[in-house]
Amino acid sequence: MDSVSAKDGETLHAVVVTDVPVHAFWSITINNADGYLEPNDLGVNSYNNFVAAVNDDGAFTIHFGSCDDGRVNFIPVSPGWNHTIHLYEPQAEILDSDWPSGFAAVVDHGKMTGQVDLALQKQPLALPQRNGA
Repeated sequence: MDSVSAKDGETLHAVVVTDVPVHAFWSITINNADGYLEPNDLGVNSYNNFVAAVNDDGAFTIHFGSCDDGRVNFIPVSPGWNHTIHLYEPQAEILDSDWPSGFAAVVDHGKMTGQVDLALQKQPLALPQRNGA
């Protein structure tokens, strides 16, 4: 099984996002090794379900790595990159840890070669308590 451990800035990865249980929106952001947004020729560091192009099946495929073939939903990365997934106004499936994250796969010339869990392991979220709750 492949993984996103190849953070050399060259290996091409993809995340396929489907049916995210949020009331607002989700986003995927790529940061450099120091945790900052890395300037790039495309001026793109993140995608969300409002700006990403949708696949024919209704899913979103976000590509990140090194690629110059003009593919849609592509984010260039630098060596040692990191990712952050934001889920805005999550529904119960996420809050109850019943929903798994998206999946990442190393891409070999456009062909998915394996899948691994990207983030959001199935562990309870520690939410702050509100006064009077």
